[in-house]
Amino acid sequence: MGTTSLSELTYQTARQQLRPEKIASLYLIHGEERFFVNKLLNWFLENAIDPASSDFNYNRFVAGTATVSEILYAAKAVPMTGGKKLVVIEDADQMKDPEGQLLDYIASPVSMTTVILVATKPDMRTKLFIALKKQAVVIHCRPPYENELPVLIQQEGKQMGITFSMDA
Repeated sequence: MGTTSLSELTYQTARQQLRPEKIASLYLIHGEERFFVNKLLNWFLENAIDPASSDFNYNRFVAGTATVSEILYAAKAVPMTGGKKLVVIEDADQMKDPEGQLLDYIASPVSMTTVILVATKPDMRTKLFIALKKQAVVIHCRPPYENELPVLIQQEGKQMGITFSMDA
């Protein structure tokens, strides 16, 4: 998964395609299904950086609480102990970027950092999300349809080492 003009992935497709050796520099994870969003964030925390260095190489921000300058400082900083950095921006749909600094970063992200913007209901017509659609891997975490639930429950159980029959 590169960083040029990608289509939107579903949670299920993203989980099938994500590989630790092919982690992109930019992701937009959006949607109302917080269970799926959290599963993806946990996957990135386990696979995008060395867990032993997460105290140094993992930053989590909440848009509106942190400034764009603080976020970009973390994204551009050299990772401690080598490896890569992970920067997560929650509530990205609330982000204010009047000087366009974040847009500049999106156009040319730092390769040693993975930046994940998380939004519940982004307005995909704004400059920020238009740029992300062009440059980032976009993952939509929508609530599952009722007919998808049995398979999802089986998959989640399998990941935990539990087997369910379709009747269960």
